[in-house]
Amino acid sequence: MNSHTESPSRLTLSRFLTWFLGFLLAPSITFAGVASPPVVEMALSPDTVGVGSTTELTITVDNTVNPGPISQLSFTLPMPAGVTIRALSSDCGGTLATENNGTLLRFSGGTVETSSTCEIKALVTQNTTGPHNLTIDDFTSEVGPSAPAFTTLFTSSQLVLGFSKRFVPDLVPLGGRATLIYTIENQGTADAYNLSFNDFFPQGIAIATPPSVSTNCPGISITAINGTQAIEVSPEDPIPLPAGETCTLTLEVVGVAPGVHLSVSSNLTAVGEIGGDLVSGGLAVAELEVIDPSSILNVSFEKEFVDNPIAPGESGTLLFSITNNSATDTITNLQFTDDLDATLSGLVATEIPTSGGAIVRTGFDGNAGAGGPLITGAWD
Repeated sequence: MNSHTESPSRLTLSRFLTWFLGFLLAPSITFAGVASPPVVEMALSPDTVGVGSTTELTITVDNTVNPGPISQLSFTLPMPAGVTIRALSSDCGGTLATENNGTLLRFSGGTVETSSTCEIKALVTQNTTGPHNLTIDDFTSEVGPSAPAFTTLFTSSQLVLGFSKRFVPDLVPLGGRATLIYTIENQGTADAYNLSFNDFFPQGIAIATPPSVSTNCPGISITAINGTQAIEVSPEDPIPLPAGETCTLTLEVVGVAPGVHLSVSSNLTAVGEIGGDLVSGGLAVAELEVIDPSSILNVSFEKEFVDNPIAPGESGTLLFSITNNSATDTITNLQFTDDLDATLSGLVATEIPTSGGAIVRTGFDGNAGAGGPLITGAWD
């Protein structure tokens, strides 16, 4: 019979190696299960705009160092004085909203996936001259707080371009037309050459037929084809927009799909001298609401001064006519306001109607000029 006995030295070495390998592996197993908070960064594009112009803010949440997803992402981003913000989108999930008249951006309930990044976007408008510092210092997640994130919004020093747009009216029926007005302000001390931007409309807005394009902006070429969803403005002649001057560009658009459509242009650029460096003016932002005809009341509303003219201090009759043109629908809770003093200074109501509704708030002069109480209430 053969027998073999380990020597004490070999047993000691074997146990030492087992212990040593366990020591090396234990920390890696422990730390592999503890995720690091995601890295948060902010960037503005462009980071230099004029007063009244808008820029796009991107908040990037970086989880590339972790082998698992991180949830419960949340933060707030307060705006400095003179800056407002509008929530745009999130591919981090969660809930993104603006509060306090656009002075606070709030995000909660987000998730960033395994070894990846996600982005949160918002529109930031500069209403006073910068610089303005933006800071997120309360970003948290299920693994704890992240380091603060910073960015700065600047205003250029000499060539300062304000850029905005609006729809008139900003509420149209499906197929209805609105006038889109772009306003470019040279707010600086240098002339602005080579004005340039483009604007790709959302799916609910198209250029009308005819587009009725007009402008007093110097030195530009405008491409706007009816039925399409893009306008391009490019330099044509070396004629500047002088310092301190404002110009406008208008065209007709049509609402082609129901909904509230947010329209964001590209960055307006120009140069302070021919061959000079490009200066950013920022983005122009406006909203057009298109209403489905089935949701529009079939009502006619008119008003008429029956006794016209009347002498100062005398009374006359103001007639409001509301007609329900529908053969099938009953309309309730009709409301309207009419500022009499805005029509004619000193114009007041001296009698209230006797049937049909309620006066919520009106100036009432029962003595035809002597001054009367504020009337609130209803009548039969």
